[in-house]
Amino acid sequence: MTDSRAAAGRVEWHRAGWDDPRVVALRTAMDGEMADRYRDTEDTFRALVEPAGTQWWATWVAELDGEPVATATLRRLGDERDGLAEVKKVYVAPAGRRRGLAAAALRLVEDECRARGVDVVHLHTGDRQPEALALYAREGWEREPVFAPYDVLDVSVCFRKALVPAPR
Repeated sequence: MTDSRAAAGRVEWHRAGWDDPRVVALRTAMDGEMADRYRDTEDTFRALVEPAGTQWWATWVAELDGEPVATATLRRLGDERDGLAEVKKVYVAPAGRRRGLAAAALRLVEDECRARGVDVVHLHTGDRQPEALALYAREGWEREPVFAPYDVLDVSVCFRKALVPAPR
């Protein structure tokens, strides 16, 4: 998939694994940027991101002229019967910012949810990320009560988005 803003460089999205080196590098960069904002909560948060038994449904990486610049992941929450999904680690590196890549990543996640029959998707972020809070609000996400396991962090902000089924 190619982003429509190709005049400033060619952006291509690819499905990848959670452990894909490009994705790992982007998550590491994100963690580095967030370290100062969340220094007092980082140890607790890190344990919540990847609990034992996590099922990663899909991960994407965007490349700008061949360099990885953005990522997002969808994971399953609950058991198979619950049909619950959560967005994780939406991140755009500085070289990819101001190109609509975070919004594009959210659309990929939403499309994956629809394909899996998920009609509501959830996400967690922190109150020290005003750019993320603005993005989610702009993209039609609604705040919801903080859900477990993030309820142990006083910086937690949770969102949900009801998805309109894809046209048939």
